[in-house]
Amino acid sequence: MIYKNKSGLVSFLIIKEIDYLNEDMAIEKEEDYNHLKDKTFNRIHVPNFSFKRKDSSITYKSDYIKGIQICEHNKAKYKDIIFEDLVKRQSDYSFTGYYFTNFIIEEHTNRIYYIDLDDYRKSTINERIERFNKFW
Repeated sequence: MIYKNKSGLVSFLIIKEIDYLNEDMAIEKEEDYNHLKDKTFNRIHVPNFSFKRKDSSITYKSDYIKGIQICEHNKAKYKDIIFEDLVKRQSDYSFTGYYFTNFIIEEHTNRIYYIDLDDYRKSTINERIERFNKFW
């Protein structure tokens, strides 16, 4: 994400490196990332990202989203949006980690971003509802 400040344009990136237990797990996750590349989630945004796999490791780079995390005092405002757009999403794939820290409300735009891309995977709606209810 590129931000403008009084000095000029500033770009922030996050790099996450994951060493899987074996190459099969890394290949499976690579398929998840490929699947995610062209997906949209209505009111939930995904940072721009790229990734590469080497053997049993995957490195992904994504835009850093500047903003605030969802927390106890603001969660009510976003609960229904997350439930409708991620949990009840009519797809075999969605994000499955519903920790508050996985959601950032972008500064100035108030867009909701899901930032832990490693949580995107195949899952049933019932599995997602069960996981959502643990955190919300």
